[in-house]
Amino acid sequence: MPSLRELQQQFAASLLDVGIPADAADIRSDRLPASARLRIYRNNMFVSLTNALAACYPVVRRLVGEDCFKEQARQYIRSHELRSPNLHQYGGGFADFLSTSPDVRTLPYLADVAQLEWACQQVYHAPTATHLSLEELATVDTGQYHALRFHLNPSTRLVASSYPIFQIWRANQSDQQDDYTISLDGGGDWLLVMRRDDDIEIKSIKPADWCFLRALADGATLHAAFTRGIAADLSFDLAKCLREHILGRTLIGFSSAAA
Repeated sequence: MPSLRELQQQFAASLLDVGIPADAADIRSDRLPASARLRIYRNNMFVSLTNALAACYPVVRRLVGEDCFKEQARQYIRSHELRSPNLHQYGGGFADFLSTSPDVRTLPYLADVAQLEWACQQVYHAPTATHLSLEELATVDTGQYHALRFHLNPSTRLVASSYPIFQIWRANQSDQQDDYTISLDGGGDWLLVMRRDDDIEIKSIKPADWCFLRALADGATLHAAFTRGIAADLSFDLAKCLREHILGRTLIGFSSAAA
């Protein structure tokens, strides 16, 4: 007699693998044959997860069309299990999936657009954090600045692409009325995605600022992050960047390197 955990695992596997028969998933016939009952479960799961992906990736859906999106969603769902009861957390690997899908290879920017949309999803559902003030930073001995580690707001994400994904994203909003002419050779984007109250703000920032913030997000000290910024642009202004992102609530706290 299989345990409850084993029954759950068998049933979950049967939802994703159409090659598993209903009896192997311990589904019993009632008024419906077991195979028909399993098809209902499978269909409901695929519809629910496809709708979750569509809600998270509306621009991707618009770019590839309804039929293509459903097929990409179907393939993704079959290879990526739902690991949380919260559907808002499903779909984090969709950008990586699209980057290797042969069906959308004619849209080389698609995976990066998906990455931007996932960042918006994460930012929207991130917890609210307290804010850092310049006065708090002023209490630190300037001789210790180099060893500080700054913490990014949890409702902040950084996205970079060699394609103009911000223009592509804006041009494919449901309320967009203007005609866009977008050149894929026009350069890429360095984007800061933040939540302001209940709205999502996407902002283009300088590459040096992006590299600096990315380093901080990765846990680098202020000195190491400054090195990343100056490597991207010799004119990188550390004081200006810090002030802007403290006042703009990108940075919400700091600790010493030893902490």
